[in-house]
Amino acid sequence: MHQIALCSSKFGVGHCVVVVAATMAEESHEEVVQNVYGDLQVPAALLPSDPASARSFLQRVLSNASRGVWVDVPFNSDYASVLPVAAELGFTAHHAYKGVLTLQAWRRSRERNPTPPYGHHAVGAAALVVNADGAVLGIRERFDRTGLWHTPGGHTDEREDFITAAVREAREETGA
Repeated sequence: MHQIALCSSKFGVGHCVVVVAATMAEESHEEVVQNVYGDLQVPAALLPSDPASARSFLQRVLSNASRGVWVDVPFNSDYASVLPVAAELGFTAHHAYKGVLTLQAWRRSRERNPTPPYGHHAVGAAALVVNADGAVLGIRERFDRTGLWHTPGGHTDEREDFITAAVREAREETGA
């Protein structure tokens, strides 16, 4: 057993959480990091292939997550017995790429998971709102640590035209 610090300076996230965990990767320099959205990301090298050790490890990571947890599971026979354990703990398959299955668990039961259910292309729309004095309405994203402003906008809903989507997004994001 050893401690893994869950922290990242990437994206300006400024705090760490310590998890005591057994891993198969004593020699690995990888770590569990917190992404810009506050989700924890577990690289494949840290996930034990033994089901009991994997259960203990994943439970500890989940207990320290405030939002979501993403786990990369190598897609091979060594990790086949880890998948049912992860499913019992609330993980679902999100996507697979180059021999890695990525699972996600959402921790906020009273809040909708904002993650798209699968990899996809999305069409977006934005609104440029200008008042009578020529002032432009700008917003800052809740998770953006850069402090930059942008116009309100987002993804279009299925079969929604661009103008309707731009108006809807401006109302949703600003209340205007």
